[in-house]
Amino acid sequence: MISSTHTSSINASLVPRHAELLASLEQKGHLTISELTSSLKVSEQTIRRDLKKLEDQGLLIRFHGGASSLSSASSTRPQILVNKNIELREVSMVQEKEQIAQKVAALIPDGSTVFITIGTTVERIAAALATKNALLVITDSLRVAGLLYRNRNIKVIVPSGQLSPSNGGIEGSQTINDLGNFRADFFITSVGAIASDGTLLDFNISEVEAAKVMQRNATCSIIACDHSKFTTAVSVKLANLNEMDYLVTDKIPNEELRHMVHNAGVKVIETTTLA
Repeated sequence: MISSTHTSSINASLVPRHAELLASLEQKGHLTISELTSSLKVSEQTIRRDLKKLEDQGLLIRFHGGASSLSSASSTRPQILVNKNIELREVSMVQEKEQIAQKVAALIPDGSTVFITIGTTVERIAAALATKNALLVITDSLRVAGLLYRNRNIKVIVPSGQLSPSNGGIEGSQTINDLGNFRADFFITSVGAIASDGTLLDFNISEVEAAKVMQRNATCSIIACDHSKFTTAVSVKLANLNEMDYLVTDKIPNEELRHMVHNAGVKVIETTTLA
């Protein structure tokens, strides 16, 4: 563990921007590139160079879309890295995701404006929405856009930004700015995990920041996930379950979690129930 005295001596030898960056990380635990760009008033390219240089010096931990302080790395980095490759997730819980997708699609009337995030569950939902009419879909996922753009009855809008090679997501500060210009009837997302206290968690800070903007700008929020998400541990907070209008899942695994969901006041749609 690095002592505060040692950290202070290191910071004293850094350029002021690097010292400010490290101080912010130490205070917050982790920050996105867009947050650092805003607070330090420099470009994304500059922040990326700074993060690489500081990581090379052993002063922080970089991850996709941001960085963590060394003191928080033990609780942040391993959890972020458990995100499975999207091709593996595509073949996981296939039947459950398909049933969930049909239930979510039934909630969306023709003529709606819909935010859709990134992930294999929401891709199934997008495919189920392809038969709808007069939809406007705003998504930061090229994979979602690719499922819908051929339908002449559906208009698809994607924000500008940097394309992620891992999942076809679009990310960056411009992505968040673009998404903030829209309002929608529905926000549809999945998550990496639902904690026992109702906290909605995911893996990627950049994706979460974009999802937060969409959720704030939507009238109705729908969280869609299979039962495995109730027993998974990840680290980046999106929202609380009580901020959602609907939870659509195949099943809630146990009575303790069912009680938590009931207390959150969210409308629950289950495709199956426990025996």
